[in-house]
Amino acid sequence: MNGEGFEDIFDELIVSDSIQKFISGGYLVPVDHYVGSIPELSRVKLRGGDYENFPLSIQMMKKNIMADLVSTPTRINVMESRQ
Repeated sequence: MNGEGFEDIFDELIVSDSIQKFISGGYLVPVDHYVGSIPELSRVKLRGGDYENFPLSIQMMKKNIMADLVSTPTRINVMESRQ
């Protein structure tokens, strides 16, 4: 990955159906989506429309982000079991 786009490789973008349509059609299973802490990315530079890998990895490895990866699904499962 050199940070450049793919315009020189692809001539055309093929738009697919929505994920919901694939779920409704039985091609995908429904998923639960959990959100933890939102990382502070304002100082992470963009290159080619995406975040630079190394600075992004530093932000994503911070303790509060990593802790949420473990605690958010556990916290939600506890709440669901109480219902």
